[in-house]
Amino acid sequence: MLDYVNLLLDAINKYNEDDVDSKNRLRDLVCIISENDSVKSDPLIKELLYTASHKMRIFGYNVQNGFYKQEKY
Repeated sequence: MLDYVNLLLDAINKYNEDDVDSKNRLRDLVCIISENDSVKSDPLIKELLYTASHKMRIFGYNVQNGFYKQEKY
């Protein structure tokens, strides 16, 4: 799973909202990682998932998974 986390960080850093491939890559990684509850409980991964969802403007994902900006992960 660590490989996926590294890929997620890379996808966040290279994200371009005008590039469909960039959007799809980031979305797919968020979906894959968020399906694993044990990984999703890690504070660093929570922060990465929040950041990725915020970049893609998928605020419903953050609310659904209980990620809120004021929380410190």
